[in-house]
Amino acid sequence: MEAADIRFSEEQNRRAVEMRNAHELVEQIKSISIIRENELETKLKNSKTEMEIMKADLMDKQSDLEGIREENPFLNTRLSGVISGQAQYELEIELQNSISDIENLKENLMDKETQLRNLSKENEMLR
Repeated sequence: MEAADIRFSEEQNRRAVEMRNAHELVEQIKSISIIRENELETKLKNSKTEMEIMKADLMDKQSDLEGIREENPFLNTRLSGVISGQAQYELEIELQNSISDIENLKENLMDKETQLRNLSKENEMLR
């Protein structure tokens, strides 16, 4: 009987140790699970924040794009005017150059006429 009591007592001790080990393992698994859950919640929160920032950026970009779309016809019209104005400016410069060339030709013609008159007078005198 004493041997049976000893075996019973040893069995109870072994079961108590196993139960304690099982409880410690469960607590360790719970602790790891809580830590992992907190990490995942933090990642989820960060992802949601990042997504909100990206949505705000997207809305800003869409707003910018809409502004550009609205401004584009005006800028095209203005550009056409600038190109037309540039062509007009170039034509005005060409006109000024032509007027200057005509003035120079008139001066040359007047000089030649003066020379011709002088030569004609000289020729008359020599006759």
